[in-house]
Amino acid sequence: LKRVQVTVAQDVKGALAEVKKKFGRLDAAVNCAGIAPAMKLYNMKKKRMGDLETVRKTLDVCVFAHIRPITVLGRRMPC
Repeated sequence: LKRVQVTVAQDVKGALAEVKKKFGRLDAAVNCAGIAPAMKLYNMKKKRMGDLETVRKTLDVCVFAHIRPITVLGRRMPC
């Protein structure tokens, strides 16, 4: 088991290097990253947008954090 900050590509690459050094190869990777802040993109009553930084962080963790490990690890795993 190796915990990795999957929002940072260099952390994913570093974890892969550690696994390869210790075990020689990577057979599987499980990515369970996800967050779900309670917010509205647009508040109709207040007539204003929600916090865009929260939206960015949510997309980074829930979308891009799943793509990063695939692009780094996928081509290095045996088929």
